[in-house]
Amino acid sequence: MVFQPIEETSRVFFSKSLASPKPDPAALRAAANVLLALLLLFTHLLLLLVTFGPPYLPLALTLVLPPKYLHTSAPTILRTYVYYIPAMAFNGVLEAFFASAAAPKDLHAQSRWLVAFSLGFVAVAVGLAKSAGMGDAGLVWANVVNLVCRALYAWRFAARFFRQKSGREQLAWRMAVPPMPVLLMFAGAAVATRWSEKVFASVPLRLVDQMGHVATAIVCLAGCLFAW
Repeated sequence: MVFQPIEETSRVFFSKSLASPKPDPAALRAAANVLLALLLLFTHLLLLLVTFGPPYLPLALTLVLPPKYLHTSAPTILRTYVYYIPAMAFNGVLEAFFASAAAPKDLHAQSRWLVAFSLGFVAVAVGLAKSAGMGDAGLVWANVVNLVCRALYAWRFAARFFRQKSGREQLAWRMAVPPMPVLLMFAGAAVATRWSEKVFASVPLRLVDQMGHVATAIVCLAGCLFAW
């Protein structure tokens, strides 16, 4: 519900901006800026989920899930979705750009790679679900790997596209990553929240008993927001 409108709107915007075989330099800059802005937004989403998701998901699940589901595979699968959601976001907008800017030869090449990615997905899913004993969570991790591979393929195409059309680098990974102080703040918050999780591991998973753990999250989140 959240990502689909972003993907569709991006697809329409990129299709209009890059419709000409020789796009206007201003249109190229606008397309690059929009793509980078979305990727930067999703990078922040990734940082937030990875930093605060795993340490606080057990407590959150006790508040939103019926007790009977807490002893099933649901908590493990939902913990994996912390990584699946940003992977889906990155892949969606990058493939929207690819679909808007790709020539027929690029689409044919992508189709061959998609077959390879699909075969890799099956291999990884079987390996994680059965050999590694991860069960249903292994299927979600296999999906994460598949989406990351597809996103990286679309990213390479986008970087090459802008370089060929404009004659200079308009898309680089460092442009889609927050400044170093922000990354360091999130890294510190990740360490602090996981330390807090260990400290409160023996405390009952009730909000009133986990207030110290929650307070750690509030302080760390405030620090991350300040770094932004």
